[in-house]
Amino acid sequence: MARALTLGNGSLLVCLDQFGFVRDFYFPYVGLENHVSGHKHKIGIKVNEQFSWLDDGTWDISIGYKLETMVGYLVCKNEKLGVSLVMEDSVYNESNVFLRQVDVYNQSGQFIDVQVFFIRYFISARQKKETQHFMTPLTM
Repeated sequence: MARALTLGNGSLLVCLDQFGFVRDFYFPYVGLENHVSGHKHKIGIKVNEQFSWLDDGTWDISIGYKLETMVGYLVCKNEKLGVSLVMEDSVYNESNVFLRQVDVYNQSGQFIDVQVFFIRYFISARQKKETQHFMTPLTM
């Protein structure tokens, strides 16, 4: 299946589908070992006790690249929840690092409680140490 976005640096390749889910993650040799292996890294959001996955049909999603860059750009809007997500994705060109920035915008005009969920599914035949870092610098 074709992927909506392909981001890479020569030894790390990350492919995203039409919902922004990671579907392919190749490292250290592009095309040799897919660490997602047919699964997907899902994204969900909970707003005031209502939960929604980005692929449940309630989201209006536009996906592409930022102009003249290799940065993926997704805008996801959900009228029912009253929120928009803007995600920017890239693979760092000098190190094997996949970066994702997620901005949440409140479209309801009222105070909301928001939680964003990332389900990651990695498979590694090499059993090397895996490292992930998640940063939440803001409070709504």
